[in-house]
Amino acid sequence: MAELGYTYLEILQFYYPGTEIGLLNEDGSVKLMDKASIVKEWALSKKDCGYVWGATGYTLTQSKLNELINQYPQYVSQSKNGKWIGKQVFDCASFVRFALKEINISMVSGASSQWKKTNWEVKGTIDTLPKDKVCILYREAPTANPM
Repeated sequence: MAELGYTYLEILQFYYPGTEIGLLNEDGSVKLMDKASIVKEWALSKKDCGYVWGATGYTLTQSKLNELINQYPQYVSQSKNGKWIGKQVFDCASFVRFALKEINISMVSGASSQWKKTNWEVKGTIDTLPKDKVCILYREAPTANPM
């Protein structure tokens, strides 16, 4: 996500989790991919999408932007988010939800709720996390230290 600024949740680094999924190719063959690679591939395919608070993966229109400005005036504005009209947009939580949905993992809504309510296999400071897992980094604010 080009100018996301990495607020709240970042898909920071992808490690091999040891579990593969078979994906059906157009020619009918099956391609085995590990789950981390699937999430990474999906996330990288969205690098030109925009970040808009409250967005859930749709193509942004002026009318939808106006709704979001009315709903979240402290976070969404024409000057900051208008550049994404006509592009697919996500907020931090929906980006993570869509990425993990690729490997059949369901997430709750909201970045804070995802951090607090999801039954993460491992949770801790980044320096203590195992190197063989997909890592999602949570921050209270864009400049906050990782929790």
